Amino acid sequence: MIRQYFTGPWIRLMRQPSFVVCMVILLIGALGLSAGAKWLKWNFRKEPAPLRKLLSELERDALSPYQFVAERRMSPEIEKELGTTEYIDWTVEDTSAPSEPTRYLRLFVSYYTGNLDKVAHVAEICLTANGGKVDNITDYEVSVPDCGLEDAGNELPLRIIDVEFPQIKQRSQQQTVAYFFSVNGDYCCTRTQVRLKANNWRDRYAYFSKVEVSLPGPDILSRAEALAAAAKLCRTVTPILWSEHWPDWENLPQR
Repeated sequence: MIRQYFTGPWIRLMRQPSFVVCMVILLIGALGLSAGAKWLKWNFRKEPAPLRKLLSELERDALSPYQFVAERRMSPEIEKELGTTEYIDWTVEDTSAPSEPTRYLRLFVSYYTGNLDKVAHVAEICLTANGGKVDNITDYEVSVPDCGLEDAGNELPLRIIDVEFPQIKQRSQQQTVAYFFSVNGDYCCTRTQVRLKANNWRDRYAYFSKVEVSLPGPDILSRAEALAAAAKLCRTVTPILWSEHWPDWENLPQR
């Protein structure tokens, strides 16, 4: 039977010059790609970039004028779906806010590193899956000093969306969500940009971190109110994350 196998279709293919040429080209290509990638120091597999400080060690007192109110932890099942246990989910109070709609905010920060095969979670997808109706998706640039973007004028990309949930006690629940990602020493606000930046073949390491600010309320905030409130919290927390928690990207050995 073994002799019949090696004298059957396979041996007939090996007698065809075109097939042999293709096999040789594929073999040379595979060996050449591996050797070339090593010589050019291309990085197809990413190493983890550890946080300088755990997110749970974020100093609450450093967030002034915000005061810590409460912390949430997810169940193991939800954490598995999230894809990380490295996150904070806080409610904070803006003690300087003049009115209730923007006084209490939810701050959610998560972190991923290494070979990033996970698709980045974004609010418009997750909240829709949870029954929300997403509207008014808009991207902005907000000025955030000391966030590592001095060469780009400290303009941080920020996406804001409005969400309406089904009626609860005869009234719909409204929510405005703002978020951005820190990725390999840079910033963006879309899943495609996260994937492209995190998988840059020149980088030895890979990480991304999502910062999300939620403003719940009985009514949808005006976009000006939402943008001002979200940008204010981002200006407070981002420099701390950049300087004390996220990896010191510029000083990681990239070769």
